[in-house]
Amino acid sequence: MINPQQQFVVIDIGSNSFHLVIARLQDGQLQILHKEKQAVQLAQGLNNNNYLEHKAFNRGLNCLADFNTRFNQLNVSNVKIVATHTLRVAINSKQFLQAALKVIPYPIEILSGTEEARLIYQGICVSQDIHGDAIALDIGGGSTEVIVAEDKHPQQLQSLRCGCVSFTKKYFNDGKLTPKSFAKAIDAADRLFKNLPHHYFNEHWHNVVASSGTAKAIVNIINGNTEHPISLHQLQHLKQQCIELGHCDKLNFEGVDANRNQVLAAGLAILIAFSQRLGVRNISYAAGALREGVLYEMANIEGFPEVQTNTIENLIKLYHIDRSHSAKVTQTALAIFDRVKQSWHLTAEHRLLLQQASLLHEIGIHISAKSHHKHGAYIIKNSHLSGISAEQQMLLAELVGHHRKKIDDALWKQFSTTQYNTLVPLVTILRLAVIFNLGRKQVQHLADLVTATSSKTITINLVKENNRLLYQDLANETKKLKSLAIAIKLI
Repeated sequence: MINPQQQFVVIDIGSNSFHLVIARLQDGQLQILHKEKQAVQLAQGLNNNNYLEHKAFNRGLNCLADFNTRFNQLNVSNVKIVATHTLRVAINSKQFLQAALKVIPYPIEILSGTEEARLIYQGICVSQDIHGDAIALDIGGGSTEVIVAEDKHPQQLQSLRCGCVSFTKKYFNDGKLTPKSFAKAIDAADRLFKNLPHHYFNEHWHNVVASSGTAKAIVNIINGNTEHPISLHQLQHLKQQCIELGHCDKLNFEGVDANRNQVLAAGLAILIAFSQRLGVRNISYAAGALREGVLYEMANIEGFPEVQTNTIENLIKLYHIDRSHSAKVTQTALAIFDRVKQSWHLTAEHRLLLQQASLLHEIGIHISAKSHHKHGAYIIKNSHLSGISAEQQMLLAELVGHHRKKIDDALWKQFSTTQYNTLVPLVTILRLAVIFNLGRKQVQHLADLVTATSSKTITINLVKENNRLLYQDLANETKKLKSLAIAIKLI
């Protein structure tokens, strides 16, 4: 039975969709129990006088009444309902709040634009590993939040009055997708981005991320998944595809629902204007946003590294990983890493990823010892890992899935150059650490015999006569690593 004090509910009253998230706090980590979305399109009912019209008003109330049936009554401190742009500007928002209390007995907080932006970035940091300068964009139904940050700390917060629903009403209301309608929407968004403070204009952003549904749909359409960044050129190409189709009703992109197709062009125009005006080269998708930010703040879970640590620790507990052995493999792997990092140009982020993979490399044994590396990769790919970005999760799964047996180099060559160049050295180190600890017996100080003489070569100063089985294992491993153009020299 779940302790009600450990259960949390967040409802996000967005201008396009209403979202419900129910979660529980388990061993310091939030576990999502239920997620639900309804495409209420509240902003569609906002007239030119900022009056929320009857139909949209009732759609919102009906959705909240539905959501109220999804969870048992909780303390007010465990339920948070937040509203964004549409109720921020609606002149009859007070009437909506009063009516809402009759269908769901919890107060609704209408967030300011800057508070919404702050919580969005907090949610992004839960799902995305961000280091250095960053700029984040969240395209909502009625507004777009733009955040400048350093690591996980927001420095500038702005909320602009352009959203996928409001811009659809202004520039694509008849559903037609023409060069003229796109040009008007892009120009209108550009005027807003142009007036951002000077902090937003930086030609060398280390991280550029976009969050929420419209960004996810666009990245998915362009790449077939959300793991790879998109460029301005790709956005322009998608715009041309939309123009050629000619109408919102003709958009039929795989994995994108009909309601999203109706507002896709507006969101695309905003992303293009953002990329052009701020000189952005590539944009990555961030899974976390407002709901995650509110949820983690309610549960008093702060700090990206701590969230990651809790996630790894919970996986170790859940799948009964042999802590003693994984600790030995991790110790060996990090010792090798520290000896080769300079020659192989490895960073602190690489070290953290290797540490996590080493701790989890035997996670698949919980299913079966046979092919446990494959089972482990499957578990990691298909688990909800709080605090770990989609790209990091993919890399972690590949490292665990290739810590033994054959290496599927052909698969890795489909990844980006950066991802490939991360996997090759780290999987080499992890595989050596596993070999050095075969039979659950750690060969003391063996990592001290490892050196890297170049970016593609490892030398192991091993006396064959004293370590015959290990020498044989390493000789066999040398053959397997040839596919990665990694050479092991045994001397």
